[in-house]
Amino acid sequence: AGCVDGAPVRAYVRPEHLALTASSGGASGVDPAPSGVPAVEGAVVSSGFLGAHRRTVVRVAGGTQLTVQHAASLQFEAGERVALRFTGEPVAIEAA
Repeated sequence: AGCVDGAPVRAYVRPEHLALTASSGGASGVDPAPSGVPAVEGAVVSSGFLGAHRRTVVRVAGGTQLTVQHAASLQFEAGERVALRFTGEPVAIEAA
């Protein structure tokens, strides 16, 4: 079944298709994101090293946790405020 205008949906985004930056005033580094793309702010729950990448778990409003895969050179600490942006890559969507 397809999605209906105005109805809730689930969006599935791969961890590497989210860009993560320090929230305003942070000093962790900058990950490229398209200009003018809205951000969702959250707090880092954890971040782990995976060779050339890191996986960082971020808790956003409502308690939802999102996993972001990014360059290992960007390091974020638990509790740090960060901004998440969608990179524009394809997303799978289904009716909720």
